[in-house]
Amino acid sequence: MDKQESDEKIRHVSNISTYIIYSVIILFIILVTYFVPSFIYIIFRIIIAVVVFLFIGYNIFKSIYLCESATMDTTSKEGIKRIIKFGDQVIPRLRRYVADEILAIEEEVNDIKNDENVTNIPPKEKSDKTYDNGNVKYCYLNTENSVRNCMSITNDTQCISGEIFPSMHQCVNPNIRL
Repeated sequence: MDKQESDEKIRHVSNISTYIIYSVIILFIILVTYFVPSFIYIIFRIIIAVVVFLFIGYNIFKSIYLCESATMDTTSKEGIKRIIKFGDQVIPRLRRYVADEILAIEEEVNDIKNDENVTNIPPKEKSDKTYDNGNVKYCYLNTENSVRNCMSITNDTQCISGEIFPSMHQCVNPNIRL
């Protein structure tokens, strides 16, 4: 703490003690006038009470303001220093993470490009359930919730499952006879 701050705190404490002394004197005056019952003294007591409360309120709020402003300045400086320190630690980590992710993406792109260069896979042999009549045929895809799913194909299209049917009904239910 430097000299200017210590002098300011001493002045603040002396101001508070002065206000307390004035408040005690005013309260003494109020108590003295309390025992003299006249209309002028009643008004005087009300005025003095209002002045005392205003005086005390002003002093309380002034001291709170001074304490908060000094604390806020210190806290703000420390907070900014912490944020800067945190940023200095996080930014290099983020750079490394982003660089690693970029490399991973580039590897994936290269893998995809290499996969595109692979020649076509030879068609599977036709199974017992394969029928080859007509232009439009139906390929068995999968079974989902006990329901067979089929899709129409042309002669040029490959059926990965190898099960090709002449009609949608036979594809959905292969036990049907024509």
